[in-house]
Amino acid sequence: MRKDAWDSTLDVSVVQRAVKDFVDAPAAYGMDFGIDQYGHMKLVEINDGHSLGSYGISSLNYVKFLAARWSELTGTTDELRHM
Repeated sequence: MRKDAWDSTLDVSVVQRAVKDFVDAPAAYGMDFGIDQYGHMKLVEINDGHSLGSYGISSLNYVKFLAARWSELTGTTDELRHM
């Protein structure tokens, strides 16, 4: 595997397993994955949702993402939950 293989194929099963195994996950978070020198996809880090950019998702989904985490952090009602 090339070090610059930015276009490597995503292994969806690795992502699904990581999400399933994150049993204490907050309401919103991001997972970063990378490819090792053998071509295996691995979880690199998990970031809290309150500090992530939109990364191209729709404005509505991004604001709902932020609202879910913010309401969890502040103990307030998420007014956008059912929107």
